[in-house]
Formats: sequence, C-alpha cells, structure tokens
Amino acid sequence: MRLIDADRLLETLNQGAFSSIRKVISREPTIDAEPVVKCKDCKHHYMHEGRTMCNIFCNLFAVSENHYCSYGAKMDGEQG
Repeated sequence: MRLIDADRLLETLNQGAFSSIRKVISREPTIDAEPVVKCKDCKHHYMHEGRTMCNIFCNLFAVSENHYCSYGAKMDGEQG
C-alpha cells in the first residue's frame, strides 16, 4: 500500500472529463496516518563509535537509521 494526496489527485482530475474516477476516489476511506521522523533525521540521534544511538533512553540503545519512535523530533524542531 502507498499513501497518496487524494485531494491533489482530485484537483488534477477536475481539469478533465474524469467524473466517474473522481466519484470512486471520493468514496474511498481516509487512512489515519501521521508522518514519522526516522532516527537519522531526529534531534535525539547521535553517532558513537560508528553506531547510531538515541539519547532519549539514557544513551543505552543503538538504533537503525531507518527506525522511528513516538519521541521523534526533526532536527529543525518539527515533531514527527
């Protein structure tokens, strides 16, 4: 599965004769999804001896750069 911007797609389809496609898209359920901040982009991430570490949990955990958690916060301050 992949998430798309259905509103933008509907705007694009409004420029043509795609009324049946617009109806199908409009009837589909909305998925409750939130963007995540992966460890490599998180302000709590740092490197130690070549390993990606997280300082949220007392500096005890090495994590994957593609991991994410509910504490994720982008380095620029934006929450994920």
